[in-house]
Amino acid sequence: MISLLQTNLFLSPFFLAGLAIVVRIVGIIRPLSYELSASDSPVFAAIYNFLGTDTLRVIISILLIYIQAIMVNRMALKNKLMRSPNYLPAFFYILIMSFVPQFQQFHPLILANTFFILAIGELFKTYKNPNAAKNIFNAGLFLSVAVLMYLPFIFMYLLCSLALLLIRSYNILERVQLFVGFASTLILLVYWLLYTDKLEGFVSAYVLDNFTIPSNIFSGSQQGFVILAILVALVVINVLYYRGAIAKKGIQVEKKIDVLYWILIMSIPTVFFWSKLDILHTLILAFPLSIMLSMLIQNIRNIAFSELLALSLIGLLFSCHFLIS
Repeated sequence: MISLLQTNLFLSPFFLAGLAIVVRIVGIIRPLSYELSASDSPVFAAIYNFLGTDTLRVIISILLIYIQAIMVNRMALKNKLMRSPNYLPAFFYILIMSFVPQFQQFHPLILANTFFILAIGELFKTYKNPNAAKNIFNAGLFLSVAVLMYLPFIFMYLLCSLALLLIRSYNILERVQLFVGFASTLILLVYWLLYTDKLEGFVSAYVLDNFTIPSNIFSGSQQGFVILAILVALVVINVLYYRGAIAKKGIQVEKKIDVLYWILIMSIPTVFFWSKLDILHTLILAFPLSIMLSMLIQNIRNIAFSELLALSLIGLLFSCHFLIS
């Protein structure tokens, strides 16, 4: 018996596009404005203002999340993290990225996730690649763009350096290549800020003021606690499932799965890098969790239970949107 969740008839690019619209339809009907402040990146602020209307920003957000879901899915399949071809990673990515009702807006994390996924994809390409300099440079470059959108990703530079150590043997030259890629975009921004005489304001508002002790990530609401509890439960389940995730996998796949688990760990200190921290920040976990959940679902022998688990996530999503306040 084949699980309905694992058939391309049910999970397809067209189905996923429809899912992305349905679970975020509230944002189109009642678009929310993201409140720009001095602590936001000037690059993100420029993009935000260029888009003009909240409705257009929400539509762009849906499109970005759909594209990211496809990127995550292709990465999982190309790197043989899934036992068989399917769209489960994309399915779970869209669900997790839509869990928080307040995320029905154009948020810097959505933009930043695009480039973070690209950075990890470039690092995965370096496995046993003798000519990996371009990929390592690109990983640093993409990560720096993510940082320019959402500062907490700056801590993921350590993750990328660690990922190189997991995937490849230690090489000081490759660390330099990663740093040069990471610094290149930032240097260009610094030159532009110097030219416009805005460097001091950028360093003060976007860098220094965003280093803070988190105070109220729950947003003081029952909804915030419920969403956090769900995401923490998903993380714990997948951490406990680690041995099952790497079982009967080759060395290459094991190393890449380890990188995903390290993203979960490295996500914890990122809470100290954003002054406007709230429950939305937890969606930084969506990328690794979507692949981990997919591996878990695939390895559940009881097909009815696996489908019930996925349907429960959909039910929890709509409960968070409409029943819990």
